[in-house]
Amino acid sequence: VSSDLGGESNIIKEVNVHDIPVVDFMIESYCEGDGNIFTNLSSVTNSSITSIRYDFNNGLISADSICSHIFDGYGLFDVTLEANSSEGCNASKTITTEVFADPFVDFVTSSLCKGEEVIFNSFSSVPNGNIASYIWSFGMEGNSNSRDAKHTFLSDGVFNVNLSVYSDKGCEGISSKKITIPKLPSANFTMLSNACLGDEIKISYMPDVN
Repeated sequence: VSSDLGGESNIIKEVNVHDIPVVDFMIESYCEGDGNIFTNLSSVTNSSITSIRYDFNNGLISADSICSHIFDGYGLFDVTLEANSSEGCNASKTITTEVFADPFVDFVTSSLCKGEEVIFNSFSSVPNGNIASYIWSFGMEGNSNSRDAKHTFLSDGVFNVNLSVYSDKGCEGISSKKITIPKLPSANFTMLSNACLGDEIKISYMPDVN
């Protein structure tokens, strides 16, 4: 549109101003190795989102609206989402996500003898968290849910002892060890059943032949 006012010419043009995308996304945090889940919630007024891009700040990106990403280790990680509208407008947002630590699991045992109570002491821990439960497995000989377990093996041999530890975030750590319960030594001997007063009696040890 043009007009002539007092010899001066004015030009008026219309300009369309498009809205910037409102960027947002939802995070579901999980344990190490499971992968956190990211869901795009971005929108734009009077237009549409044509493309998005997650940047995990480790050289990896994703253009999926809903995606899963496995981080290296546990802790806090920054994730940036960029959204683009059909008119070419773009915006971004960075949110910190957390990866929950798996428990570190270890245990030691007391002396190992058949028919005697064996004590198992846990030295497990969870970085930035707490232990919620313990599950001990003594093979076919039973289990326990105590922090420090006690168990009496009824037979000798090699047993797989497993300790599973769960954090308050539901993350699991496992430690497995083979323990050997030795056979009890035998005590047997022979001697003459008849002897006279003052006679020397010979006592002989009888080794276990089994």
